[in-house]
Amino acid sequence: MKISTWSPLALALSAAFPASADILITEYVEGSSNNKTIELTNTGSTDASLTGLRLRIASNGSTSFGSTVNLSGSLAAGASYVVANSSASSEVLDVAQQTSGAINFNGNDVVALVDDNDNVLDGIGQLGNGDTFGANVTLRRLDGSAARTDLSTSFTPSDEWQSFASNTFDGLGCSGVEACDGGGGGNTFSCEGETLTPTYAIQGSGDRSPLVPDGSFEAEGTYYVEGVVTAVTTSLYKASGCKMRRGTGIQPPPMACLSLLAPRQRALNQACKCV
Repeated sequence: MKISTWSPLALALSAAFPASADILITEYVEGSSNNKTIELTNTGSTDASLTGLRLRIASNGSTSFGSTVNLSGSLAAGASYVVANSSASSEVLDVAQQTSGAINFNGNDVVALVDDNDNVLDGIGQLGNGDTFGANVTLRRLDGSAARTDLSTSFTPSDEWQSFASNTFDGLGCSGVEACDGGGGGNTFSCEGETLTPTYAIQGSGDRSPLVPDGSFEAEGTYYVEGVVTAVTTSLYKASGCKMRRGTGIQPPPMACLSLLAPRQRALNQACKCV
């Protein structure tokens, strides 16, 4: 379970972000059991859309893709997005923004990031080649390496990736070859002892949150929400917030997606903690 807090709070309609070729695969984890993970990073200078993008897997030397994981939401400039196998270890799930049983590859499977027309934006491995290149290893993209859009060419990991021992997870959630500050991605805060506000009480029944005073775009105070965070978006002058599924003890079921507006970047203070 992840707990999120927004302070101050404001409600608005969702806004679209443009898709960007600046989104790259920056970490590949092929560890023991179900510890399979892909990290994406927006290497550009503006927010980019994940909506319409997909992770696709071609298994065992196949020349065509099989498994697919659909992505959604947006990714802030410089931010990373971790997609993990839904049965991965808790250390991986704690920093994952999305999980799927389809994130299930071995060391000879091609993993690609594609757009809605199946154009390859980036990838790892070579289509049609079943040789093992990435088993029991964590690969982190070297700074400055370019997207790999032609997956028919030979793939040598050491050309653009740095290798780490199996089950190395401390770089998930941030780009670069070094471990993330604190040993993992994301910001962790303790919410123990805080009063939780149901998402339906934040959403309200009208076209604005009942927590936002008339004539204002922001609420006063801090509100703690319990649920399962499935996507995170933050931006300047655009819709921001968490997409959430119902968490334990929230009745009635909350809205499927809660959109928040940050008129200024400092207007949104978001934190998640796994409990």
